[in-house]
Amino acid sequence: MKEAAFNISDFSLPRWNDLPEISLYSDQLITWINNTLEPISIGDSPLTKSMVNNYVKHGLVKPPVNKQYSRVHLAKLLVVCVLKSVFSMEQIGRYVFFAVEDSTIPATYDFFAEMLEKSIDDIFNKKVPDIKKDTDKEYLNRSIILACAYKIYVEKTS
Repeated sequence: MKEAAFNISDFSLPRWNDLPEISLYSDQLITWINNTLEPISIGDSPLTKSMVNNYVKHGLVKPPVNKQYSRVHLAKLLVVCVLKSVFSMEQIGRYVFFAVEDSTIPATYDFFAEMLEKSIDDIFNKKVPDIKKDTDKEYLNRSIILACAYKIYVEKTS
């Protein structure tokens, strides 16, 4: 078994308030997301122009406004890029809709970022992930994020 290709303790997703406040054009968006996800990416680039177009076409993210992508676009695309290594676009669409139905996009995104970081840290440091079952929805959200973290571990260490 090979060692992890990166220092997992250095990985973090920016929180909602740390996402760029200004809207980004397509090339800027792709570069920013690929740089952000590079430490945990599996295989090719996490995001390409054709992927963005496909996600818009399938309703995972709304079309850009005046060819510019907002914080909401960034947050949703970061989540989609992480989830796509484990789940289909249809499953991702259901998860993203389900995750935000009782909350705001900023709160849901920050929860996702925090749980992904914690899950990756736990798994790479061989700790048993803490899965509290406060509600069925929270348990499902944690399970989805853990599935992604385990996939990253398997790909980075085997």
